[in-house]
Parts: sequence; structure tokens; C-alpha cells
Amino acid sequence: IGLSDLGISPALTKFIAEYHARNDRATLNKLVNTAFVIYVFVGIIISIIFMLMAEWLIILFFKPSPDMTSVIRFIFIGYFLLFVISMVFTAYTSIITGLQRYDISSIISVAVSLISMAGIFLFLGIGLGLKGLIINAFIFTLVNIGLTLWKSKKIFPSLKFNPLLFDAKLVKTIFNYSYKMYVSQIATQIYFHIDKLFISYFFNVSYVAYYQIASSLSQKFRSIPALIISPIFPAASELQAKNDTEKIVRLYLISLKYLVSIGLFICGGVIIFAHPFIRFW
Repeated sequence: IGLSDLGISPALTKFIAEYHARNDRATLNKLVNTAFVIYVFVGIIISIIFMLMAEWLIILFFKPSPDMTSVIRFIFIGYFLLFVISMVFTAYTSIITGLQRYDISSIISVAVSLISMAGIFLFLGIGLGLKGLIINAFIFTLVNIGLTLWKSKKIFPSLKFNPLLFDAKLVKTIFNYSYKMYVSQIATQIYFHIDKLFISYFFNVSYVAYYQIASSLSQKFRSIPALIISPIFPAASELQAKNDTEKIVRLYLISLKYLVSIGLFICGGVIIFAHPFIRFW
């Protein structure tokens, strides 16, 4: 499912930064609304495929007991719907990252995470179990989208939510860049998820929980250097739009130094404390 983005999200971040640097508001609006239409179309296609394959996938990978089948089906379908909803609105929520307002995205992330944690305690406390977590995730996702759309409109008042601004020429512009990012996304999805699918297929889904401890630990630490990379992408796109090659080179060299330094520090810590952490867990 994660591959259905088709590399469009990073392409949006790049082109939003470029069109904003050129003060081309009309094309920027056409870009995000064109992406919205593309996402809706992709969402419809994968929804049809999902509905045809859902039961087969549940049996193949999760092998649920009779008493757990309905719960796993609810979770499976719930997370799929959450993904489609989030994907469709990525077209508009990319405004914040494209305009390099990571301060806003961080504040929203923290606020929504606090709401989510409160929801987890609430729904588990009243006995809704795993289904309660899905309900909480729906609330979390809708609040996150709502806040992000509101702030996107605040920082870019010219933003228009109008699918009729769809521009076929911009489809080519988006995909000429997004397919390159899509190759990277495929490699990332395979690297992070194929092992868990194999474990659940050859053994049982319960074994994934044990494996996930080490996997989750490595991914969490990996995300720290990734936070450094995120703002670089739109910043470089904006500098490219201004043809400022000298600053792009400086940005690359400075960010590389920080990335290597922080990466070495984190890797050293993981190697030293991995065994005590697993034992404590």
C-alpha cells in the first residue's frame, strides 16, 4: 500500500518550493489540485484491488484463529482507509513542507500525538481493545489533516481547494520527477517490511512482535538523522529555482558534516546499549 504514493509526495515538495520561489501562485495552485486528482484516482484503483484481495491477504499473512478473524479484518480495513484518506490529502498538506515551515509541522505533530496518546488511554480504558485503537487512529488522522490544511491556508492564503484546476501538462511534470523517487520508495518498502511479511507467512504473526523490538529500535534511531535531511530537500529546490549553485553546494557540504557526525554518535550508542535495551524490554 505504501508504494501507491508513486513518488508524488517528494515531487510536490520540490515543485512547491520552486514555484513559490518564483512567486508563481497560479501554477502552484494548479500543481496541488492536479496532485489531488491523481491521488483520488490512485485511491479508487487501490481500493478496488484491496476489496478484491482483502480476505485472501488476511488468511495468507495473518492466519487468524476463528475468534480473531473479525478483529483482524476490522484492523486491516481500518488502517487501509486511514492510509487512503491521508494519501489523498497529501496534495494539500505538502504546502507546509514545500514552504519549509517545519516548525509548523513539528508543532502539529506534537499536538496531535498528545491527543492520540490521550485517546489510546481512553479507548483502551473503556474496553474497546484493538478496535478502539483504530477508532483513535481515525480521530488522530482527521485532526492532523484538519490542522495541517488550516495552517497551509494560513501560510499560503492564495491556496485554493479546487480540483477543477487540474492541469494535464503538470501531470507530466510531476511524473517526470516522481518516478525517480518511486524507485527509492520501492527499495525502502522492501527493506523495512518484507522481512515481517516473511516471518508472518512462514511462522505466525505473533513472532513479528518479538522481531519488531529490534527492528523498531533501529528505525527509531534512523529517523533522527532523517530529520536533518527533510528540510534540505525543499531548501535546495528553492535555491535551484533561483539558480544559486554556490549556496546549493554549501548547503550540501554543511548538511553532510552534521549528518555524518550525528550518525556516527547514534550508531555508537546503539552498538553499546543494544543488549541492555533488549534485556530490559
